[in-house]
Amino acid sequence: MRNLRNIRFGAWEQQQQQEVDPSAAVTACCWDPAKDELLCTTGPTEAKATIELVRLSDHHQQQQMCGAIFYLPS
Repeated sequence: MRNLRNIRFGAWEQQQQQEVDPSAAVTACCWDPAKDELLCTTGPTEAKATIELVRLSDHHQQQQMCGAIFYLPS
């Protein structure tokens, strides 16, 4: 993996912070080279049984777009 290099370093804060469990963290992430954006998933947690797919864009300003929410049966 010597050909990989960092092109940007930053942090992402979820926009719905009051609704989101503070223990919710990014569980997977991949880069979309066609749009130069990140696709991330959060969840599930003990308090919230959902998996959320989020697209992060940083073209003009940092922007978060919710792609899908999957509800897990209990």
